[in-house]
Amino acid sequence: MKRVLFAILLVMMTYAAAGAQTVNVTFWMNTATVPDTVTPNSMVQIRGGTAPLTWSDDTGGQLQHVDGDLWSVTLAFNAGDMVDYKFNVRTDVVQGGDGWESNVNTANNNRNLVVGQSDTTLPVQFYNGTSGNDPLYRPYTETDTIDVYLRINMQGFANFNADNEFVGTRGQWPEGNGDWSTPVPLTQETGSDNDGQFTYPADNFWSGVTHLPASAIGDTINYKFVTLDGPDASAGTKSWEDNIPDNRKFIVGPNDTTVVWDWFDGAVPIRASNSDTVDLTFTTDITRAIQSRGFTPGDTLFARVGFAGTANELVDVPMVSIEGTSLYFGRDTLVATLGGVIEYDYRLKKFGQEIRESYFDFDFVPESQTEQGRAERRRASIDAQATTITDADDDDFSPHRQPFFPSNEVLSQNVLMTFEVDMRPAIFELLFSNPTDTLLDIQGGRDIAHPDSVLKYGVRINGLSTGDWQSWGGTLNDDTTRTMYDDGTNGDAVAGDSIYTRQYMFSPDSMNVGTMGRVGQVFKFGVWGGDNEGGFGNNHVANVDDSQSAFTIHAQFGSIDPKKYDHWDYNAMVSNPTSVERVGDFVPGKFALDHNFPNPFNPETSITYSIPRSGDVKLTVYNLIGQQIATLVAENQVAGNYHVRWNGQNDAGRQVASGFYVYKLEAGNFVQTRKMLLLK
Repeated sequence: MKRVLFAILLVMMTYAAAGAQTVNVTFWMNTATVPDTVTPNSMVQIRGGTAPLTWSDDTGGQLQHVDGDLWSVTLAFNAGDMVDYKFNVRTDVVQGGDGWESNVNTANNNRNLVVGQSDTTLPVQFYNGTSGNDPLYRPYTETDTIDVYLRINMQGFANFNADNEFVGTRGQWPEGNGDWSTPVPLTQETGSDNDGQFTYPADNFWSGVTHLPASAIGDTINYKFVTLDGPDASAGTKSWEDNIPDNRKFIVGPNDTTVVWDWFDGAVPIRASNSDTVDLTFTTDITRAIQSRGFTPGDTLFARVGFAGTANELVDVPMVSIEGTSLYFGRDTLVATLGGVIEYDYRLKKFGQEIRESYFDFDFVPESQTEQGRAERRRASIDAQATTITDADDDDFSPHRQPFFPSNEVLSQNVLMTFEVDMRPAIFELLFSNPTDTLLDIQGGRDIAHPDSVLKYGVRINGLSTGDWQSWGGTLNDDTTRTMYDDGTNGDAVAGDSIYTRQYMFSPDSMNVGTMGRVGQVFKFGVWGGDNEGGFGNNHVANVDDSQSAFTIHAQFGSIDPKKYDHWDYNAMVSNPTSVERVGDFVPGKFALDHNFPNPFNPETSITYSIPRSGDVKLTVYNLIGQQIATLVAENQVAGNYHVRWNGQNDAGRQVASGFYVYKLEAGNFVQTRKMLLLK
């Protein structure tokens, strides 16, 4: 009898199973709200109590990365199943621990699904990092526009100080006037109810939402993330992403979207792997910082040490003054690498704000564009277990120069500001470099390759000193409020001397000019409106002396990149000594002495000549009464074309007077002279 009952029960179970309806349910999940750095290699799961789901790692709900923040999986259930489930995320598939989302707003604190009678695709669900939200939680308030959720990770951007800086985005957003002119601020994230389950601090993330009209569907939106000095749209922009090729961009679709998180400025944190314990002592002189109003005795000074993985931890080394001097020193023990380098910078705290020194390592050569920001830090060799690093040089271009701090103090009175830039470094670089060292426009096509172009197209000033950064290129060039002058007006002392000026009236409540009414000024120059003076993130920084009602900032074009402009001595503010260069490998067919360029000149000119045969060559300069005053060439040269610079000095090294001079080439039996005019 038992066998008969068992057979009947088996038949009934087989019939029931055959009659159960299988339904495919497609889940879509958006990981934009996970308080961690989710990558395509992360483990993203649905866990639950109904097969094929389980509440552990062996769940059948393994989602696959689709694109950006979107993940998806299709699972088969029985029609009518009551499915309780939650999302679980492992940002690193080899780490232990849980990554559960928080309780959702249901009776059993799980997501609930009643499986219908036909295949279905559920709406996109966001990982729920905060308790009390419903299963269809969005990290923004939905509107009748296209909502775009943005998220950026600041951990790798070591120059960011979350204590007094903020994050936003600028671009073609309607909230920002659609023309890059106004930032759209983001909000710093806070830890979720899952703190402790993730190895990543959520407050490195900043996020927010912007809105696009339906008319924007199909458009390409360009934008970049920026750091701000305030939390709202009126804040000033402190720094742009410089290492992002071109701009960030996406094509607007018909639905709300999230733009997948990324590292600010492409700066991915470097994992340290050092093993040597070293004792580092830092010594610096803050004389120039005091003189330039960037430092006041009583300010807290420290060195931040160990950037880019050069130490296993980023350490702040307090600096204390040596009584009776302007010297400060600090000491600490770090885990670094003997024989390697240490990256660091100097910072101070003033009025509750942290201020980083303005510094650029002109010798640093980045291995990739994303390493450009490392040039804004100092580096020194660790030669011994106990190493002392001294930064006390009174020189604007020494790698161990004294620190300079931009001042955030508000101007004490109105100041008539004159910005002055000497353009001769650009002119001489284009005159005498071989091959021509073109001034490359790093944000457009306004490259400058000929010295005449500098004077022809003119100079523009850009930056916070002019109110904010204007778009480089044609927009800046056409902005007459940023035009500089070499015509004896607008503060220009001498017309036609290649020194350009621009004047502004700064006041404590300035917003349109003057870096938000502050003492510290940030600016940069460009020929023809192009960003062609120096590299990304490398700007002029100066402090205003507001103890007087008028002040002039004297700048030299290219001083922010002096290794490029090597035909100019920035310390002496004169061209480098006369030099002779052979131009190419082409052997000319005849002797020739060309006209000098420029002519008239002040204080330097270029002379080109050709010799078809090797031999003794002499090039000399005479005054109009026939006295030889300078010998430019007196040597045996191989056949070729040659380029010579003369800096207007005689053989005794003294500058000659204005007037006409004759230069004479003697090579074999060839003799030729030409006339040139020096004007001062």
